[in-house]
Amino acid sequence: MVRRCFILLMIFCALLSVQGFCQGQQDEGGRLFVARDTQQHGYASAGIEAYLVGRALEVTVEARTVGGKAYIVNTFLAGPKLDRLAPLVNRFAFAGEREDVILARDKFEGTLSRKFYKFVIPEGKIVPGGDYQIRVIVEKQQNTLSSEKFSFKLIKLPELFLKQGQK
Repeated sequence: MVRRCFILLMIFCALLSVQGFCQGQQDEGGRLFVARDTQQHGYASAGIEAYLVGRALEVTVEARTVGGKAYIVNTFLAGPKLDRLAPLVNRFAFAGEREDVILARDKFEGTLSRKFYKFVIPEGKIVPGGDYQIRVIVEKQQNTLSSEKFSFKLIKLPELFLKQGQK
């Protein structure tokens, strides 16, 4: 009985350590994982996946709207000392570029729109412990009278950016 409890405790501790480790894990391209999140408001759903490459933050944004194709109107990086940082690169990401989808088809309805953004963060503009967010505005392509606004927190961005700058 004690042995089983000990094994379960070890498995639980291993899962917790893996979750914490994955927050700043580096992939084969030298990119540090920052965040992956999805949200749904009203008629729209959106998701982001963000990686840090040197001083650049690469973000893939996906959006779906019910009853029409989603149009990603605007995406920007917001936070202290940055205010609203516009992306340096803003292009459509086509289906062949990425196989795994942030918004799973069984969870969210609508036609998928995907864009790739690259934000180049100026030196000295990241404050340790600052609250940084990716903000996304999504509309239906057929009806531009109303829009849905999404805010995705980048909790580990200051820590990872400052750690990468020290290397």
